[in-house]
Amino acid sequence: MKNILVIIFLLVYLLYSKFIYSIEINVKEDLTFLKKNDQALFLKNCEKSKIILETSECLNFLGIKLFLIGYRNQNISGLELESLYSKAINYLEIASENGSKQALKNLGWIFSNKELSFFDLEKSSLYFSKSNKAEIIKRKNLDKNTEKKEMNRTINYSDIILAITLIKKIEIYFEATKSKKNKYLTIEQYNDAKNSFKRIIEKKQVTKETLVELEKKVLESSVLIFSFLKDDIKTFNKENFNQAHQTLEKLKFLLKN
Repeated sequence: MKNILVIIFLLVYLLYSKFIYSIEINVKEDLTFLKKNDQALFLKNCEKSKIILETSECLNFLGIKLFLIGYRNQNISGLELESLYSKAINYLEIASENGSKQALKNLGWIFSNKELSFFDLEKSSLYFSKSNKAEIIKRKNLDKNTEKKEMNRTINYSDIILAITLIKKIEIYFEATKSKKNKYLTIEQYNDAKNSFKRIIEKKQVTKETLVELEKKVLESSVLIFSFLKDDIKTFNKENFNQAHQTLEKLKFLLKN
């Protein structure tokens, strides 16, 4: 009798798992979960003649947005949350299978989050490893001239990309406690950081168009990092305070070099 109950339990569990993790993809339906501005942005870039373009970039965008909705919304729980996470991961996996290196990175970040029930460092490591391999293959496929230009562009803009990442983190730290007694950064420190960033841009002679392009690149590639940071610093503590000031010092150091 006991063995029969165990078998029944396992069958129910397998059916439940299959239901949760094998959700059919319906882009138009899943778009309704997104905010209006995100829906508009998706349709602008991923719809042509009223037909949804299921490119790797579009599916990666939809996948990460669905994940963040579940991660940030504390009112979603239980089966609904698991279903939303499953949808998100399905989209990201399809995007990664179709060549999206960013989707691989996003999956790596997702499975590295200890707060999630499906936390899995082995999977996280695997996705990051695949992402690195994809980058290596991409570089090998470039001809010598293109590869040289790409390397020069990376060298020229690497400091700018770092500066953008740092100033975005500084903004997050500042906004988190600007109206509270205990602050990660004062308004003076925040303004000083913005001034340092401006001087870095001027020093590197970056055009407005290039800056906008690089900022977009940073936001797209670091959306999860910034999202996790916002959640991690909600509770004020010494460690977060020190990290905020270290980020500020890194930006100042970048200006001197």
